[in-house]
Amino acid sequence: MGNLYISDYYGHRGVKWTLNTTNVIFVATTGSPGSDSQQLNSPYGVYVDESNSYLYIADTLNHRIERYHVGVSINGTTMAGGNGPGT
Repeated sequence: MGNLYISDYYGHRGVKWTLNTTNVIFVATTGSPGSDSQQLNSPYGVYVDESNSYLYIADTLNHRIERYHVGVSINGTTMAGGNGPGT
């Protein structure tokens, strides 16, 4: 509780801010655009499952939903999409 999660569209990453801190924590990706498990391409939305420590990110230009285990790994798991735009 008290955390702010942001999908950084132009920074190509997911970040976490904790209460009363001045340092950001990178929870998703390396910050360079791409399509492998450590990269996002213009993320545009997040859903946080804090009870299981998962962060879901809509990875816009990769047409997929990625899941990250917060505090465990910056590698994402593709949960939906990833095969290009739909019709």
